[in-house]
Amino acid sequence: MRKKPSGRALARGTLALSLAISAALASGGFATAAAMRPSDGSAAQADLVGSGVQLAKAPREHQLFPRDPATNNAVVTIAGSVVQAGATSMRLDIARDGQALSSSSVPVQGAGSGFTFAPRIQAGLNSYSFRLYSVSGSSATLQGTWSDIVAGDVFIVSGQSNAAARQHFPSNPGNPSDTSNSSGADRSPWVRTFGSSTADPTTAGQDDTWQVADGDSYQVSGAVGQYALRLGRQEVNTYGIPVALLQGGHEGRPVTFFQRNDASPADPGTNYGRLLGRAQRAGVQGQVRGIFWYQGESDNNDVASQTSGFASLLDDWRTDYPGVEHVYAHQIRNGCLDAAGAPQNSYEEREAQRRYASLPGVTVLSTTGIDGQGPDNCHYYYAGGYRDLADRDFLSMARDYYGGSAAASTAPDPQRAWFSKADHTEITIALRTAGDALVAGCGPVSDFVVNGSPVSVASMSVRPGFIHLRLTGPATGATGVGYVGHDGAGPWITNSNGIGLLAFYNLPLSADQAGTFPTPLANCPPPAPAPVMARTVGGDFNGDGKQDIAGIDANSNMKLYTGDGAGTVSGGSDMLGSTGLWRGFKAITAGDFNGDGKQDIAGIDANDNLKLYTGDGAGHLGGGSNMLGSTGLWKNFKAITAADFNGDGKQDIAGIDAGSNMKLYTGDGSGAVGGGSDMLGSTGLWRGFKAITSGDFNGDGKSDIAGIDANDNLKLYTGDGAGTVGGGSDMLGSTGLWKGFRSLLAADFNGDGKRDIAGIDANNNMKLYTGDGAGRVGGGSDMVGGGRGVWGGF
Repeated sequence: MRKKPSGRALARGTLALSLAISAALASGGFATAAAMRPSDGSAAQADLVGSGVQLAKAPREHQLFPRDPATNNAVVTIAGSVVQAGATSMRLDIARDGQALSSSSVPVQGAGSGFTFAPRIQAGLNSYSFRLYSVSGSSATLQGTWSDIVAGDVFIVSGQSNAAARQHFPSNPGNPSDTSNSSGADRSPWVRTFGSSTADPTTAGQDDTWQVADGDSYQVSGAVGQYALRLGRQEVNTYGIPVALLQGGHEGRPVTFFQRNDASPADPGTNYGRLLGRAQRAGVQGQVRGIFWYQGESDNNDVASQTSGFASLLDDWRTDYPGVEHVYAHQIRNGCLDAAGAPQNSYEEREAQRRYASLPGVTVLSTTGIDGQGPDNCHYYYAGGYRDLADRDFLSMARDYYGGSAAASTAPDPQRAWFSKADHTEITIALRTAGDALVAGCGPVSDFVVNGSPVSVASMSVRPGFIHLRLTGPATGATGVGYVGHDGAGPWITNSNGIGLLAFYNLPLSADQAGTFPTPLANCPPPAPAPVMARTVGGDFNGDGKQDIAGIDANSNMKLYTGDGAGTVSGGSDMLGSTGLWRGFKAITAGDFNGDGKQDIAGIDANDNLKLYTGDGAGHLGGGSNMLGSTGLWKNFKAITAADFNGDGKQDIAGIDAGSNMKLYTGDGSGAVGGGSDMLGSTGLWRGFKAITSGDFNGDGKSDIAGIDANDNLKLYTGDGAGTVGGGSDMLGSTGLWKGFRSLLAADFNGDGKRDIAGIDANNNMKLYTGDGAGRVGGGSDMVGGGRGVWGGF
């Protein structure tokens, strides 16, 4: 076990330095323009106040010297030669926290004589200063001064945007007391950095300043990111050891971007080279103790590139940073947009990252269990996000470097899985950390998948070292089991320290092993019922050239509200009698399905069949024929919408199926549909979407799909005119504005030639958001009722 710093180091010097600390933080750090200087001997020479010596080696202002963990101290070398005759000795005075500590001298014999001082300073919350004198007889002449020197540890943080971890959002609505989303309160004069993480080679090479680390900024002098800042602050607070953090992150880049130029490792034209150059100029290259790595979102599930790239980096780090004892690699999580702009899951890539734990010296860090993911489902707030992630990662850091507890310091990680019931309706998963207790809230069963089988997980139970799953039926054809997690906040499966279960995918199922299913998690309230989605559609049902709204009311009758072409509707007449015929219909959509030029309505009935009710162009409907047999194929479809998605001039139907995939059923122009192809892969991307609608929202002549996602944002997936969609851009910001909306319908309600979106909000009012023809909407006016909630029964 490594030597744990004395608790006395936590207090020494704190009061003496309080004023200096406050001044440094208030000014944004230590660095000044005068500190921007070359990294050769002239760097040391710049701190001289006299002209009697030439320095070869000396500290910089505010420098952190890497400590020797065995002795808890560091050597500060001041060396050079005398350039003026007359000096008989050189004297070095050292002060700690402003109090004289020691004075030592070395003899010299006039001009050309060399001298070296190599005092040791102890690592702790203490600031050292040095004053160098040339002595001639009884006269001493000040030649150089260096202040605020400390000893501590050095770590690197690098990767993509979640490693750079800038302040991504202005505030955290989930934490009303936090109006800034800033990490500023965790800044400390004992958490430092060197130079700048800028991508500009010239600027990066010229910045040789030591500074107080800043968490909120990005790629400027002193920036380390919110995550790294908190990690360093935890070391300072817990063990009283100053820390230097070198940030090498760059947003939105694949692993290839971070590779070394093997012909010139410190090449300033590369990200790797700029970071290595900073470590060299800071004098810490050989004493970096660990590397924290968070990268992979931009590899877009390219497992081969991710794994080979990480392996190359690991080899290069071990060569160029020989003091590194541990590498900590984060496993990415759901949410960040892929190269096409669609949210990505990267199940296979995350499984590959989980296996990095088998590499010597590598610890895989979990990103599940963190609730503070922001509205973009990619980056994090500070409170609940980067701060909490750093706090949990610090448990591994404390264990590996400072003698911290090993209990529950590692992410729960599956070792193997098997069927524990002969009929293959139960699965047991054994974890590598058998002794750690698990905590599982109500609900995470939906985060599991049974690979190769259509069954899902019905219930679960946990006990130390094991997870037990009860399935909805026999897992015929199953090849493995996976835990894929989810976007946003919990529920999660964690250890007792809140570290989340690592995601895994297609973990093989070994030979059956009989077992008893423990009591399922108790005291879980039944899930809250999903909000009843209103069944409303838009279209010109009465043939006057203006867009109307039709919907199923509380009495299960189809009502027509005619539009005035200026954004409001009125009326409420019956479209097919008042017999309650529409009772049990789960979803409806509108279009000219039979090619007669009149608007029809299609819907999934109580028997899970798709029915067609043809319009007469005067506001009435009739019929009720099957559009794709009567086999109940549409069971568990969550939403449907109609448009000409494949560009053949006929109305098609798209819908979110039970697997949360968007399926396309192409129309024949005579009232029937067929097919069932995927419109955007089969990854379950549409899980959590509450409503969808369709139309040409961006004015390119092709039909798109818009929908309210799990985070209550309106997303646009643009069509290619050939039956597929892509993208996933926000149509009205990412503020969760659409929370509580129970319907979504699209048409040109205000007659400006652009597709608008209307919907019933949480107050049961029909709101109109007008389109700009470029994929965005704005507004939010009432379409009928003046805000009186008249759509409450729909």
